[in-house]
Amino acid sequence: MLKIKSFEDMLKIYLLFGGVVFYYALVDYYSIDSFDKVIEKLVISPVAPLKDYVKTDIIEAFGNKAATYFSILEAIASGRNKNNEIAAYAQIKETSLSQYLYDLKYYLGVIDTETPPTESFKPGIKEEQANNHRKILLILV
Repeated sequence: MLKIKSFEDMLKIYLLFGGVVFYYALVDYYSIDSFDKVIEKLVISPVAPLKDYVKTDIIEAFGNKAATYFSILEAIASGRNKNNEIAAYAQIKETSLSQYLYDLKYYLGVIDTETPPTESFKPGIKEEQANNHRKILLILV
């Protein structure tokens, strides 16, 4: 049985793990009683069971292309959030970037895109121009 009493902590944990039972079993196994300790014991600590989770997933899913995916994530984590900036950092063609971003967004769920309200999409604007205004965000998993 989970030892977490705070509704706010339970909500944060649910938003992090969704309904995946395995993660809640880890919370129970490690006798974790707060969201902060979930992050500390399961993700950040040197022996955390989920420390290399995304890294392992990327290597298993993408094999010899994993280095490119890691470069893209590094670019985003370092503040590059436009397609041309990310492609330049990862040393790939901007035209091939969309497939990598699609995989990271929809297959692994580690990034998301956001269009600032001041840059709403207008009819007649080419997709490339719209992409230049879109920001790509790294999601902590």
